[in-house]
Amino acid sequence: MADTISAPEQTEAHVLPSIKMQHNSQRRPLRHKLDVQALFNITIENLYTCFAKVVPDATQQRFVAEILERVNACDHPGIDDPVGILKLVASEYDLQKGDEWIATSPIGTIIVSCAYALRASRAQRHGDVEIAWSYMADARFWSGAAIADKGIGEVIEQTRASTRVDSAKLGNDGRNRAYNIYRRMAWRLVRQKRPQQRGWQSVRHAAETIRKPFLQFVEAVASANARREERNKTLPRGQAKKLVVIPKTATIERRLRDWFAEMPDRGQLFPPAKTGRPKSKKTVS
Repeated sequence: MADTISAPEQTEAHVLPSIKMQHNSQRRPLRHKLDVQALFNITIENLYTCFAKVVPDATQQRFVAEILERVNACDHPGIDDPVGILKLVASEYDLQKGDEWIATSPIGTIIVSCAYALRASRAQRHGDVEIAWSYMADARFWSGAAIADKGIGEVIEQTRASTRVDSAKLGNDGRNRAYNIYRRMAWRLVRQKRPQQRGWQSVRHAAETIRKPFLQFVEAVASANARREERNKTLPRGQAKKLVVIPKTATIERRLRDWFAEMPDRGQLFPPAKTGRPKSKKTVS
């Protein structure tokens, strides 16, 4: 397709960007040239392809009207829950059927990915580059789910199942749950501080870069935890106390790399690990 989808201006301060629909497998930019706008165009092209698979007689104009324009008009950046995003664009009829029904929508992942892609494009136009990359990471994740023909409910359930398995492997104890706040902050930082032009050179590069802001966050949590410990001393005997866990700073980069490996969008954030031939052992004659 070489047509151009141009959506009319909205009443809001921003407008939907013009989207050139093309075969991205043939014209995809080189990886080091993939900025937010290039990834936006690729993501929207992928979403249109997915839309055409599910909707009979789909056209570019219908995709713009039923997905792009509707999401652009109804989306609210304060809603970050996938089902919550779907509810913003759902009809009253669908809303009455409940969240489980809405989560089964065959175009649910398309809508959620589109919402994040539009937020990314909007953030970039406003100069919020780090936020734009963070939104684009979410857009690419949900675009992948759409390409794999997965519904919102299926993705959420798989995530829950994966979390249960991971928790079981790690003992499913309170100590592991207490680390979630650090894990989530590490994920947020690695998305926000991803270099705009060439991305992360390696997982180690990312860990070294976010180490300082991450440790600043740890210090803030430690200060809050000190106050929490004092409150814990006043709790009645037998009442469960909130665990206070601070990661060891000596091994923080290794822990960061471990957390990066658990990210659902790690394949889009980091280059594949280099594999080379094993060095042959020298024989002594």
